[in-house]
Amino acid sequence: MTSGVSHQVIAVTGELENMTRQQVAERIKQAGGVFSNRVTKHTTLLVKGGRSGSHKPRQASSVGAAVIDEVDFMEMLGAAHTRRLPGLLVEIR
Repeated sequence: MTSGVSHQVIAVTGELENMTRQQVAERIKQAGGVFSNRVTKHTTLLVKGGRSGSHKPRQASSVGAAVIDEVDFMEMLGAAHTRRLPGLLVEIR
């Protein structure tokens, strides 16, 4: 099974609730993607965590990269997460 992360260059901005950046980097590599600490012309996806600024999302948009939240990223990885149930559009608190 191939995840949606395979062959993508992925950067992260802001604070993530479910994983450290090191864990994110490891999961991306395991899934066949490339982790980057910054947005470049090669970036295909930006994961936007809480308390993120607007600089990286603007950069990502300017290079044509998709910007997703942590929950969507966890779903791409096929991982369980704590904020939403799969398939729901509302947050569970």
